[in-house]
Amino acid sequence: MVTHQLPILFDYARTRWRRFESRAHLDRYQERAVRRLLRHVMPRSRHTRDRFSGLDPSAWRTVATMDKAEMMSHLDALVTVEFRKSEAIAVARAAELAQEYGRKYRGLTVGLSSGTSGSRGLFVVNDRERRHWAGAVLAKALPGGLRSVQRIALFLRANSNLYTSVRSKRLALRYFDLRDPLPQSIDSLRAWRPTVVVGPPSMLALLSDALLESEIDLGVRRVISVAEVLDPIDAHHIRRGFRCELHQIYQATEGFLGATCEYGTLHLNEDLVVIEREYVDRTRTRFVPIITDLHRSIQPIVRYRLDDILAVRQEPCACGSVMTSLSAVEGRCDDVFYFRRRDSSGWGTVFPDHIRRAVVEGDDLVADYAVRQTSPTQLEVYVTPGDAPRLEGVRRAIGDLLRPHHLELPEIRFLANRPSQTPSRKLQRVARVFRPDSYGISPKSIV
Repeated sequence: MVTHQLPILFDYARTRWRRFESRAHLDRYQERAVRRLLRHVMPRSRHTRDRFSGLDPSAWRTVATMDKAEMMSHLDALVTVEFRKSEAIAVARAAELAQEYGRKYRGLTVGLSSGTSGSRGLFVVNDRERRHWAGAVLAKALPGGLRSVQRIALFLRANSNLYTSVRSKRLALRYFDLRDPLPQSIDSLRAWRPTVVVGPPSMLALLSDALLESEIDLGVRRVISVAEVLDPIDAHHIRRGFRCELHQIYQATEGFLGATCEYGTLHLNEDLVVIEREYVDRTRTRFVPIITDLHRSIQPIVRYRLDDILAVRQEPCACGSVMTSLSAVEGRCDDVFYFRRRDSSGWGTVFPDHIRRAVVEGDDLVADYAVRQTSPTQLEVYVTPGDAPRLEGVRRAIGDLLRPHHLELPEIRFLANRPSQTPSRKLQRVARVFRPDSYGISPKSIV
């Protein structure tokens, strides 16, 4: 491996072999890392200084959270080097259009998010941060680590030199465009024989269909789901088609947030990011993450509120890690459903995972589905196979979900075809497509 890749090996080894003997040990490590980061960032990031308003770095947990809108509107003042957001976005867009992913802006790697949660975000990293990211991902995602030859197929919306930071005799990465014809992708996979395939579950499911139909065994050792919520229906299907273990990476523009362990449990990467919890249910099992990245000093991510809903796993993982384990990344806060209470006292909420479970448990032969809440009184539901008994089972399951919580059953309109979805966009099986405030729904009215 060439000399410039030695830092990646260092970060790989440090991430792979670092252990925390207790949760208190991890908490102390995080606190020291945040204070060290702030000592570097505060003199260089005007927006970070403004957020602290004279507070000592030790009080960082009391600073108001930042979201994507705030970050993007103050990006020039947030970034700790000379920077112009408009110029950086132009470079990132030009690189995507020309598929020239080695382009940099003032020596920085810049890239755009997919924009499924609204406006597109921008990530900005230098070479050191890029190498750290690569080392951490390799440490947490590769089966068997770097001891054996690995060929990684990346099915992604867009390529980036962030994904191709390291190549060696033992490790090769190849980008596959989601927009390429499926037969072409299958032929390329058969010729290249990857050991690991990475992609969004919607694409992995399509590949799985093709593999099952053609009775092809690629000999893949691990499939890794990224970018979209991994639905249980897709997970089962992907395992059948690829005939190997299925893992997950939980990542956002703002950081590498989680990965599955060798036992298949999704853990938060709390050795890389601090993740505070804003609970969204009375049982304190679901929360919105507030993240502080311990290694991003060019674009500081300090107390950044994501729009995701995470569900805590109640059983301890056999791997023994002290890092938080999740039962699911359920979706975005924007996809929480709202229904009127039957006594008209206000509104109740239903989380995306509850909707998923109702549809799947309504009929165990459902192979594909999509649910959209178009208003508080109407759902659009697509299921396949779509025969009458199956539709009635799904309708009954949704009613059974709402009834114990005294929520009104909406009108359910069954669709003959799946709502349109382009390959370059993230698949959403469960989505709310209206603004709550347009129906007078506010936090005070939710009971």
